[in-house]
Amino acid sequence: MDCFGRKTMKIKESLLTKYMKMILGIPGQLDEYRKQEMQRICNNAFVITWLYIVTATMFFMLYGYLHPFNGIMMFSMSNVIFLFFVSVYMKLAARKSHLTKEEVSIEDYNKAKKKILLLSIKDFILFVVIFNLLDAILNFVFDNDNILNQIIHPKKGFTILIFFGTFVAIGNYISRLHRMKKMK
Repeated sequence: MDCFGRKTMKIKESLLTKYMKMILGIPGQLDEYRKQEMQRICNNAFVITWLYIVTATMFFMLYGYLHPFNGIMMFSMSNVIFLFFVSVYMKLAARKSHLTKEEVSIEDYNKAKKKILLLSIKDFILFVVIFNLLDAILNFVFDNDNILNQIIHPKKGFTILIFFGTFVAIGNYISRLHRMKKMK
């Protein structure tokens, strides 16, 4: 059964295929068209990433020779920014190729909405927990604070985590709801 209660035939997928489906937001089983489009998008992203790595490494090798600390910091930040842009490209390309649509029968629509709500609640909890742990680890590394105390009583408080977690959960709920398509 899939996430909407329909019986489906299970096809063995490799771990890499599962990760690619997760990153691109492709629901359900892969047919031949979806598989080819997914591979095309990932190949394009790989070529773009390879070109970025080559040029950025050459640039930051030269710049890092003169200013080592600044070179490392700029290289780290440029990698994060580049990862964001490649992720956005992959998501938009998957949406443009209609890979992210989930077809749901009218009878299963309410069940699917409930499943999406539960997934959004899970996203909220994961966001709050992961960013609380990340904040505690960073405070431990840079400020030498007690990590357990930071997990229980974060410096910034739980309010900001709950606010942004709610923002992420609502955004994911709306995004998943728009990907659903009613079938007759």
